Amino acid sequence: MMGRELVEETDRQRFDAHQGPRLYYGEDGPADVFVLTPSPTLDTGLPPLDPQVDPLGAAFHLLTLAHETGLPEDEHGRPDHEQLQGWTLAAMERPVVDEWALALDDAWSRQDHRLPPRRRSYTQVVTLDLDNGFKYLGRPWWRTLGSAARDVLNGRFRELGERRAVLMGQAEDPYVIDELFEQVTSRYADRTVVNLLVAERGRHDHAVPLAFPPMAERARALAHRHAIGLHPSYASSEVSGATAREKSRLEAVIGSSVKVSRQHFLRFKVPGTFVELEGLGIREEHSLGFSRRTGFRCGTCTPFPWYDRKNERRTELECWPFQVMDSALAYGMRLGPEAAIEEALRLAGAVRQIGGTFVSVWHERFISGHGREAGWEVVLPRVAEGAAP
Repeated sequence: MMGRELVEETDRQRFDAHQGPRLYYGEDGPADVFVLTPSPTLDTGLPPLDPQVDPLGAAFHLLTLAHETGLPEDEHGRPDHEQLQGWTLAAMERPVVDEWALALDDAWSRQDHRLPPRRRSYTQVVTLDLDNGFKYLGRPWWRTLGSAARDVLNGRFRELGERRAVLMGQAEDPYVIDELFEQVTSRYADRTVVNLLVAERGRHDHAVPLAFPPMAERARALAHRHAIGLHPSYASSEVSGATAREKSRLEAVIGSSVKVSRQHFLRFKVPGTFVELEGLGIREEHSLGFSRRTGFRCGTCTPFPWYDRKNERRTELECWPFQVMDSALAYGMRLGPEAAIEEALRLAGAVRQIGGTFVSVWHERFISGHGREAGWEVVLPRVAEGAAP
């Protein structure tokens, strides 16, 4: 987190012989090095696991999602974070892991002036999940006919006319927001990621298939401008082989390997889903955030290597936590566009203050400002500008 390479040394003789700065994590450390004493309940995460006493242990507890173990689940099988208590609940409000790391680094630097300066700077990453692709195009004829009939029955004649104009090529599909996304992010973001849902249609998977030529062309065009990620389907964490099939489908269309992923509906199993993603060659995972609120799900705004507690190993998967998602602002927190902008920029300010990575999640329906998301088209541009480095 401080931009330095640390070397773990378990051999006491080699540790004592080292001539550079040293941090000793254990009991009865040498007098001439910086010492931290582990909490006696580090393995369980139970009180008194005190961040003020053992910040490394508390950080490990959050970064491995140990605090979510045993939480009740919501209707989608995700941990119900409203049930968190004590210091772990408070930790979701601020990037506490980064704060602990900075405080530890300051204390270590005061004791050992040979410690190199930390390298850490604020960045903004804007990500887009294409849950639909198109609103009207690429749908089976019978589904289009059924939707049109519902428009008539419900008196939605404006939407009926819009659907007709799009299908006849007289108007652009409202969910084609690629140029607006490009204009905003090229000006204000350090990095962009576009995640594509390429699953077979299901109750929670509504994306236009890549077999539809305009969708395939769009995916290839996006791949020239942004990092492309996979958006594994709703049931992918439970259905064996689903993620592998979806990844292969996306790679075949864009003509390159996919290294980034974020789970649809943020549904995943620990450690199973992450182990599977690593095995499939995914190197960045972007699911660590809240579906119904803003904040810091694992207490940090800094990408970090995932540690598999079950198998006691550091994986090749890097987690990129996000702090803000449009649907959480609108549906979970019930904020209007102006209040959502204020809340998003509040989080960006907290991240900026400690030199972290501000990651936001957006969907095409909010960027378009279409239908019930009317008014939300201003949110991404204003948040991206306000959160610019």
